[in-house]
Amino acid sequence: MTWVAWRQQRPSTVAALALLAVAGPVLLLSGWQVTSFAHDSGLAACVASGADCQILAEAFANRYGPILEPVSLFGALLPVALGVLFGGPLLAREFEQGTHRLAWTQSVTRSHWLGIRLTMATGVLVVVAAVAALLLSWWWGRFDQLGISSRAALERGGLVPVATAMLAFAIATAAGALIRRVVPALAVGLVAVLVVAAALSLAAQSWLPPRPLTITYPAGQPSPRAGLDDQVLSSGYRDRTGRDLSAQAVDRLCPGSGGQAVDRCLTANGIQRVDRYQPAGRAWQLGLARSALYLVVAALFLVLAWWRTLRPD
Repeated sequence: MTWVAWRQQRPSTVAALALLAVAGPVLLLSGWQVTSFAHDSGLAACVASGADCQILAEAFANRYGPILEPVSLFGALLPVALGVLFGGPLLAREFEQGTHRLAWTQSVTRSHWLGIRLTMATGVLVVVAAVAALLLSWWWGRFDQLGISSRAALERGGLVPVATAMLAFAIATAAGALIRRVVPALAVGLVAVLVVAAALSLAAQSWLPPRPLTITYPAGQPSPRAGLDDQVLSSGYRDRTGRDLSAQAVDRLCPGSGGQAVDRCLTANGIQRVDRYQPAGRAWQLGLARSALYLVVAALFLVLAWWRTLRPD
């Protein structure tokens, strides 16, 4: 039975490996290019020292800004695609082709057959998703070292890609058990995963501890937390009365592209920098909390798939 389950699992495994074969070079090549440019241009050293890096940062943004969002989106959807590829056809193909009837007439029970299929698919998916998680964590780390895209690393790094893949797998498997046709199950599963993941993400932002911290310091000076690898979620400005200022207002007050003259102007006008951040040590806590939430919901969908599959027609 185990050998049969593996043979049935091979198409999804091959498709997932092909997807990784495309994603891996994209992530590795773009990550190496970013790292090379940051070191050659001096941006990495500037960020580490906490100095004013506006000119270098603008050069970096002009060169790599257009690829950051598309590749980041691609990386966020990669675990979802892996989970749907494994879960959508798992039960839907059996029901659509009628092979489940043959399996159920053998010596194995329905629950034993279903348990082997789920265990085999889950084990292979965890391994593939772990490889994807390593790739994604490495890629987002290239930008985190520069203080860029750190929110993505907090929400999607570490164990989160594996948990996301498991959530997608569970939802797609449940869709296959309910719809019992492969293509509709894949389509419905993908849409459902995106909706559920978005809802869970919003819920996590509102109640998952710990909350972000805020630090205020003179805008013309380096951050007191420079070089500590904090995850900066947002930055802004305030005047000496505590009123928030837009970046455009600060530019009008102290025109220029950085340098000591702008720093002196900011200091003279009492402009404060306000950073909203998560300390570096909290990243693993947030990742574990988000992963646990995803896995709990995934377990509920697997229970639904189990119940629907074993329920007499």
